[in-house]
Amino acid sequence: MKCRVPVIGSKYSSIPEVVGDGVILVPTDNYLSIKESMEKVIYNDDLRNDLIKKGLKQAGKFSYMKCANETLEIYENVYN
Repeated sequence: MKCRVPVIGSKYSSIPEVVGDGVILVPTDNYLSIKESMEKVIYNDDLRNDLIKKGLKQAGKFSYMKCANETLEIYENVYN
């Protein structure tokens, strides 16, 4: 997402809550669904550009620094 490419991801596990609406979610055990999603991204310029825009926005919510600061805050709350 941060690399400005449209993403197709698994609709299982915690992936949907991490990626938000910036991806096409598919059942990974259904190869036809993956294939169809890839074709949509390749041939639909509006969809591709929308996914890139939404993906960049979603990716902006995550960073190593944010993770480090939130982890530090938890430790400080536990040990102070």
